[in-house]
Amino acid sequence: MQKFRTKLLIIFGVLFLIVAIILVGLNTVFTINSNKHQMADYEKELMENYDQLIQFETEGTMSLLDYAYNQ
Repeated sequence: MQKFRTKLLIIFGVLFLIVAIILVGLNTVFTINSNKHQMADYEKELMENYDQLIQFETEGTMSLLDYAYNQ
């Protein structure tokens, strides 16, 4: 009876470790994918903000040059 109990505990222990490893692996994969998507969105937002900033700076400079030219 003792050997059966020991074998059963070993089997459940191994199964538990396998399930834990699978869950950790899946969590890692999902986290990496989520981070990639967040980085892509952040980069897109930064590029849009940069383009808008350059546009405002150019418009401001053009306005100053136009004012100076007309004087």
